[in-house]
Amino acid sequence: MAREIKSNPFLDDDDVDDNEFLNHPRQGKSGYILSNNSAGSEQNQWEIRRQQLLEERRRIEERTLQSTNNSIGLLHESEQVGILTAEELVKQREQLENIEENLDFINSTMRTSQKHINSLKSIFGGIKNYFSKGGQQDPTVSIPVDVSERKHSTALNNTIDNLKSDTRLIKTPSPVATKSTNNIEEKLDKNLEFMSMGLGRLKNLAIGLNDEIEQQNEMIDTIHNKADKADETLEYQNRQIKRILKK
Repeated sequence: MAREIKSNPFLDDDDVDDNEFLNHPRQGKSGYILSNNSAGSEQNQWEIRRQQLLEERRRIEERTLQSTNNSIGLLHESEQVGILTAEELVKQREQLENIEENLDFINSTMRTSQKHINSLKSIFGGIKNYFSKGGQQDPTVSIPVDVSERKHSTALNNTIDNLKSDTRLIKTPSPVATKSTNNIEEKLDKNLEFMSMGLGRLKNLAIGLNDEIEQQNEMIDTIHNKADKADETLEYQNRQIKRILKK
């Protein structure tokens, strides 16, 4: 009876025979290499992973570039709004100056009318006031201020002119980046430079707006005081005229 040969459980169908392994020539410093399938597959996997990482990097750079483009656009819009606000403040300053000038004229007119009222009170006092050049003024009458002597601030006007003349920051964002890494980095650097410059311009504009608002607040306080003074003087003169008419 033939003896059945049992298969070795430690041998696999894919295992290489010892003689084949020993007879196979050496390849480089890596020793005995029987097949390149495993190494090639691993290399392909690394190449695929590298391409995936490069693609992910490109998408991140494109999103970053688009974000900087949007930021430049917002800076440009903010600057335009700031310039329009500054121009409105300049117009408002002119209106406040006209109001103050009119109040000065009213107070000056009341000063003259007070002299006439005083002349009606006393004939001799009227003659004296008529020929007097520098008589003592009524304490209720304010001295008009020469408009030409006012110190007008032109800082905000200069800021507006400088911003309009400097056209470096315009709304021309860089297009979406290509696959060239150097091109993307150059566009990002340029956008960051524009953003830094835009923030500096907005800072100067904000300082100019703040200074102008503070100055106009002071002008409003001055106008309020002059208006109160004119109102008090008008009431005082009305009482004087009523007393004269009763006599």
